[in-house]
Amino acid sequence: MQTLFIGTYPAAGFGTPAGVGEGIWRVTLTGDGELRDARQVAATPAPSFLCAGPSPDVIYAVNECPNGTVTAWRRNRDRLVAAGEASTGGSDPCHLRYVDALGALVATNYSSGSVAVIPVGRDGGLPSAAPTQVMA
Repeated sequence: MQTLFIGTYPAAGFGTPAGVGEGIWRVTLTGDGELRDARQVAATPAPSFLCAGPSPDVIYAVNECPNGTVTAWRRNRDRLVAAGEASTGGSDPCHLRYVDALGALVATNYSSGSVAVIPVGRDGGLPSAAPTQVMA
């Protein structure tokens, strides 16, 4: 069995204000491909894309909102605890990747069409609230 984390949109669907019913869920993937034990482990607005980074106990989620952000989440037993947040320098971030050679996250913003470089600390946290570079 393997643990998976899934980002979700609001239960009421597109157009629902951020902060209503969405978040990150943890599920167990069984050997036969079944998803079990679904449980919401963090409440955060529209975490539509998640990725791993340099620290095995930290995951990152975009918050797909007009003033886009990325949140670092640290695993703490059955919950995720916020470990920092940074701007993506654009609107509606939709993709995120940790690039080891940069020691940073690269986030892409859907509505503004921009790309941001966001530094990551050695502990996996986000030491700055602003990206080091935004390319439009």
